Amino acid sequence: LNNLGRIYYLRSEFDAARNAYTECLRIRKRFLMGDSLDLGASFYNLAQVLFQLGSFNEALVNFQDFVSIASIHFGESSKDVGQGFKGIAEVYQEQENLESALLFFSQALKAHTTSCGIYSQEVATLLNKLGNLNYKMKNFDTAMRNYRDGLEIERRVLPPNHPHLIITQTNIAHIHRQLGQNVDARTEYKKVLEMQIEAFGEDGIELAETHACIGLMCSRMEDNENTVKAYQAALRVYRHHYGTNEHPNIASTLNSIGLALFKQGVFELAKACFSEGLRIRSKLLGPNHSDVAILWYNGATVCAELGDEDEAIKMYKEALRVEKCSLGDAHPDVVLTLQHLGQVYQQLGRLEQSLEFYEEAIGICRNQMEAKPEELGKLLNLLGNACLQLGQVDRMMECFTEASRIFGESEEPDKANLVIAGFGLYSFSRSFIPSAPVA
Repeated sequence: LNNLGRIYYLRSEFDAARNAYTECLRIRKRFLMGDSLDLGASFYNLAQVLFQLGSFNEALVNFQDFVSIASIHFGESSKDVGQGFKGIAEVYQEQENLESALLFFSQALKAHTTSCGIYSQEVATLLNKLGNLNYKMKNFDTAMRNYRDGLEIERRVLPPNHPHLIITQTNIAHIHRQLGQNVDARTEYKKVLEMQIEAFGEDGIELAETHACIGLMCSRMEDNENTVKAYQAALRVYRHHYGTNEHPNIASTLNSIGLALFKQGVFELAKACFSEGLRIRSKLLGPNHSDVAILWYNGATVCAELGDEDEAIKMYKEALRVEKCSLGDAHPDVVLTLQHLGQVYQQLGRLEQSLEFYEEAIGICRNQMEAKPEELGKLLNLLGNACLQLGQVDRMMECFTEASRIFGESEEPDKANLVIAGFGLYSFSRSFIPSAPVA
């Protein structure tokens, strides 16, 4: 029965494996002593299957029973007990009990280090698991130490450019990225890229995400030229891999290229990227998906920069429709699109319509507990400028007074906002920086 359960397990037939292991355990409990190693093995085997089936509480009990028996025979610093601790940790991790998972992964690491020595693949694996947990718990400095220690071991025990090495190097880059250390993150991602090229070739699909990560770091550093190059490299790999088939990653990469080109002032090419991305996303996700709204919004922004206000209005309105449909009437993206519709109408001199959109956006901000006061202040500035152009001086003063109070009470007031609140009443600009995320 035990061997049969093992065969079912290896074939991923977990229900059948559970039945075999359960029956084997029942028989061994009847005929063997409570601390028998064979009984312990049955507890461990059944725990593994229950874990795969998502029966985490039952798996936990069986792993604990195994550890109790293995500790009697081998001691708590043995490799077998370490495996039991690892199983317990993985159950706690699945249950989101991260502190307990951290404790048992640490115990597993201690046991394996003692029994196998520090330079073993199992020790490196446990260090990476600890790194993943600390990363999730936002203990980034500890996670970095875990990953770097694991990487040092992997370099000794694994061949160059092994997939585990690449994963650990990528995790180190991710931490630099999470901490906003963009230069260091880009350097680490480039190391990952070199390893991936050696391991998978220039067209390996694994390279696409790394190119995109390098592009994101370049974007954060405002290195728009290299941002475009990195995302174009990602796009080339995606197109090589997916061929003529549309894919969400192609649409996202086109959006990222479009944003970088926009920042460079290359508006026509940016518009083409947004348009192609919109076509793909609309086909894959349907017309009412929030990711489709992002590309309507970005396309409208480019049209506004190109002076095609009528087309910009059409696209902003479609973005607004999709945002309200997919995100709700009070979402921050709705506020942003209302703001830009107001700005375009103001640019065209259609001030009454401009006021309508500003007022709707302000109404949403006032009713949102999580809304940033500075966003309300910016909208009040825009409304105040439009009121002045309409000759509504009293209302203008109300808007600017409230905006000045908001920015004055801000913990870190933006000097530019304060200037707009008091001066520069006609400072409307036709430069719209797209705020939609890369998606």
